[in-house]
Amino acid sequence: MSRIGALPAALLALLLLAGCRSPVGVDRPGADAVYAGLRANAITRGVPSGATRIVLGRRGLEGAWERHPPEALERLLDAAGADHRRDEVLALAELHYLACRDGWGEEHALAAAAAAWAFLFDGSLGPLPDPWLDEVRIAGDLYNLSLLEALRTAPGESRVDVAAGRRGLPRGAMDLGVAYALPEPEEGLSLLPADDFAVRGLRVRDRRTGLGLRLIAAPPRPEHPALERGVFRVTMAYPGTAVLVPEGGIAALVSGKVAATLHVLDPRERRTLPVGALEVPLAADFTAPLALALEASPMWGRETAGFFSGARELPPGLAMVSRRRGRVPVVFVHGTASSPGRWAEMINTLSADPGLRDRIQAWVFIYPTGNPVAFSAAQLRESLADAVAELDPEGRDPSLHRMVLVGHSQGGLLCRMVSSSRPPGGHTLPDGRAIADLGLSPEAEALVRRCMEFEASPHVGRVVFLATPHGGSFFAGNWISRLAASFIEVARTFEGALADTFRERPGRIVIPEDIHIPTAVDNMIPGSEFLANYAALIPGPGVAFHSIIPVDGEGDPAGLDDGIVAYGSAHLEGVASEFVVRSGHSCQDHPLVIEEVRRILLEHLDGATAPGKGPAPAPAATSPGSRP
Repeated sequence: MSRIGALPAALLALLLLAGCRSPVGVDRPGADAVYAGLRANAITRGVPSGATRIVLGRRGLEGAWERHPPEALERLLDAAGADHRRDEVLALAELHYLACRDGWGEEHALAAAAAAWAFLFDGSLGPLPDPWLDEVRIAGDLYNLSLLEALRTAPGESRVDVAAGRRGLPRGAMDLGVAYALPEPEEGLSLLPADDFAVRGLRVRDRRTGLGLRLIAAPPRPEHPALERGVFRVTMAYPGTAVLVPEGGIAALVSGKVAATLHVLDPRERRTLPVGALEVPLAADFTAPLALALEASPMWGRETAGFFSGARELPPGLAMVSRRRGRVPVVFVHGTASSPGRWAEMINTLSADPGLRDRIQAWVFIYPTGNPVAFSAAQLRESLADAVAELDPEGRDPSLHRMVLVGHSQGGLLCRMVSSSRPPGGHTLPDGRAIADLGLSPEAEALVRRCMEFEASPHVGRVVFLATPHGGSFFAGNWISRLAASFIEVARTFEGALADTFRERPGRIVIPEDIHIPTAVDNMIPGSEFLANYAALIPGPGVAFHSIIPVDGEGDPAGLDDGIVAYGSAHLEGVASEFVVRSGHSCQDHPLVIEEVRRILLEHLDGATAPGKGPAPAPAATSPGSRP
């Protein structure tokens, strides 16, 4: 009998139970932990992936990698060049990236990008990899992040250098040419890596998946933006994409003689880059440039100044957030004591929508909100006409004649005036006099007529009103608003044009006491003469109106308000749609409001309202966040 057989049965059982685990088996840490472990790589964990560890083991390079990474990479490069195995090329990309992260030099980042490109596109390595493979995703991420580190002006700096020239590699060098296709010249333009910046204050980060380094192209910010014919000459920060295209595949890397082209592209103009028979999607970040442009923008501090100080602080004009031929302009007009920055959430979300991104362009109108509403509306009307005349002097772009205006609060009043005509007949003043009876100079009379006698803009096809006080605001009539109105400086263009026609007193020019220039606050007082004339406006041919009305509280909207405007004032008969949302007055960034604007824009772009036909009547909404 063997010794084991002589052992008591109970003791044998204890020894078996207490023995070591089997060399091969399974544990159960949970699906999340297993998934994380399987996805561990140079990017996610700062360690070689499982596939790269297999390559190191196969080549007997595990120890060399731990002791001296550059030596291991040299040996692996020779092996990959000799055997043409695609998995070894991906291992090169990952290990070069780790070497750069560990401080071995930016030339390793450039080599990592070139190796990742070879893994993805080098036909000498055999059939191109299946795009569904995990390795393809890893290679794309390695390429994008390695290109960032390779192009940084210095380690840790959030700025990249896209200059042509010779750049060092761990073995040899890369001769780099540049194909520059951004709308702004390189001189004075800062190129920043979008991936370095976290965005705050916006719900949506609009990033396009693809290959390339996502850039923010930031032109110098002028202290005072130039305004010409109603349009601001300012280029905001905008997206760019840099793509490195090395030639020669893995063979060029082995030889140490790599020729490459760095394409610096505008992803707003193109989505892909041809590589052989493939159309490779370009990576892009559309939100980071917008957020950077709004960072520390002077417009935030000018909101109140633009209300009290008129054009002295903020001249009126259009600013084009995007400017693309063939896309319908959506013009956002802010309200009282506000600024275009308040539209950021809506513009960013709508621009990220796949159904809208390539079909609309966002414009904003900036104006001093204390001026008379009719004066501001005249400036908006003229700015739109000037923009169309400049962008399309030959009238070949029909999209510029299908504009959509989106106005919040006072901005909605401007939009209705721009898209409507005065009733036939001469306009009379509150005291019954005609404009011609005032005895104004020709210049002053022309200015007054600009504000009081007009036709609907032929460039507008649809208007969306947000919290618009068509019947006035109860807040405008309270004593606080009246006190604020007493401090408003009416635009000197308007006041001066009238003043120079009246009698001159020693040392100064005075407007007669019986000529009162109302402020925007005066205009919005319920029952004002302005609102009586405003109510008689006739919508332009084919123009569709939509109302979005916020109300604060529960119950029937008809008895509620948003803190500034009552439902009854914002309600407009005969609109194409009315949407009620439970919100306060500042509803521009409310998700339901943005979704309703999206619906309206898609309706407009898809031609739901036939040209030449007015909007269909709609009953009032009766439930929160609803349409009738």
